[in-house]
Amino acid sequence: MSQSPVAAISVRGLRAGYGASSILHGVDLDVAAGEFIAILGSSGCGKTTLLRTIAGFHPLTDGSISLFGRDVAGLPPEKRDMAMVFQSYALWPHMTVAGNMGYGLKLRGWSASAIAAKIDSLLSLLGLEGLGERKVTQLSGGQRQRVALGRALAIDPKLLLLDEPLSNLDAKVRLSLRYELKTLQKTLGFAAIHVTHDREEAMTMADRIIIMDKGRIAQIGTPEDVYDHPVSPFIARFMGADNQLPLCFMQKDGVAHVRIEGLEDHVLRWHGRPYEGTKTGYINEEAISLVEPDTDTNQSIILKGHISSRAYPGGQYRYSIACGPYHFSATSDHLFAEGEPVELRLPLNRLHIFDTQTA
Repeated sequence: MSQSPVAAISVRGLRAGYGASSILHGVDLDVAAGEFIAILGSSGCGKTTLLRTIAGFHPLTDGSISLFGRDVAGLPPEKRDMAMVFQSYALWPHMTVAGNMGYGLKLRGWSASAIAAKIDSLLSLLGLEGLGERKVTQLSGGQRQRVALGRALAIDPKLLLLDEPLSNLDAKVRLSLRYELKTLQKTLGFAAIHVTHDREEAMTMADRIIIMDKGRIAQIGTPEDVYDHPVSPFIARFMGADNQLPLCFMQKDGVAHVRIEGLEDHVLRWHGRPYEGTKTGYINEEAISLVEPDTDTNQSIILKGHISSRAYPGGQYRYSIACGPYHFSATSDHLFAEGEPVELRLPLNRLHIFDTQTA
């Protein structure tokens, strides 16, 4: 019988805080070798504290941290075989690119020739050829972040920790480095944990996403799992399902129906999974269509409304649509005028339904 592979990083019952304030409340987490994990959450949810505690920059109050089966919870950061890339880059301003990237190797007693050879390979890998002797203060933001990444990779870490490393960059550079970092991680095969506040960044880079809330993991899964199957109203809203609809499920002549609260004439036959009583439905704007409804509306809720506002962020128009007492946001390629009547189609299979009292 084959044994399960040892996790790159295994965290059990992790608790940490600041003074009398507890921040992490018993976090359990496994990251596989070569896996890219993204941690999302609101400010103050504990995602950076989790990262810093794993790295050894913040003490834990309880729990365990193992790296490939080796207990590292009691070790200082430099003994954990991990490296961290910070949001602020944390580069030495008086040093050159090569000096910054080779600093950790120098502390580990590498020879000058071995350091030079390692730095040359990293400069090539990171697209920084010819910049080794340049001061980091003379570099662009994107180049500085590559230097910070090179410094982390120089020690061949078993785990790379990334604390919002792209948030200080402009949009174009951020998109480019997002792709480069993911490609680099797959090429070199290291495990990575990436803290970010950018949902799209997490969705496009991570193998699995962790959503944290109040010092606990609220959900963990692939980007598709977390987006398509949120386990709570909090997760649904966090993943962009900001459109809400109060629903009342009932039996009418032995057949399931749903009434949309506040739109008393909207009593529809229900063809989705069975529910009873009052619920709240959540749906992402990209799931809503502003087109003529199909002749068969069994798989959708159709609402009549009118355009209350319009914006054009690029690519598609973004609309706010008034339907009785409710307002929905939706996107469309079609240009509608403000005040123009429209019909919304809300597919039942894209509607996340939860008990109203938990919403």
